[in-house]
Amino acid sequence: EVDQPVPVDALDSEVADSCAEIQEAVAHAQREGRVWGIGAAARGATLLNACGLNLEAVCEVAGSDKIGHYMPGTTTPVVDEAEFYQVNPESAILLSWHLADFLVPKMRAKGYAGNIIVPLPRVQTLRPDPFVLPEEMSCGA
Repeated sequence: EVDQPVPVDALDSEVADSCAEIQEAVAHAQREGRVWGIGAAARGATLLNACGLNLEAVCEVAGSDKIGHYMPGTTTPVVDEAEFYQVNPESAILLSWHLADFLVPKMRAKGYAGNIIVPLPRVQTLRPDPFVLPEEMSCGA
């Protein structure tokens, strides 16, 4: 509840537990292949730094001033989202996790065929549905 004070130690423990789960999910994905980030939002930089993560790249929408730079505090470059869809990495961590319901369907519709890690509030790895083809690959009318 908002009205109830939360001891700092409890919050610290909860953050540490969340970071450990996220680190484990990303490490597992990295054993399977490349892991990119989706969205160069400030909350994503905070997550990467808090969990000590470096990714192959983070994609950002075309025209963003962030492209060509690095995520703050990391060695992770920020690239145009077109490069993400061209490379189609094995996994992606959604750094704008609060928009997962909106972004995941759009990513699939644009042809992203890899795993999507939604880091918070609890880590989920969304695997592609092997029976659904992107629109440009479907055989329908």
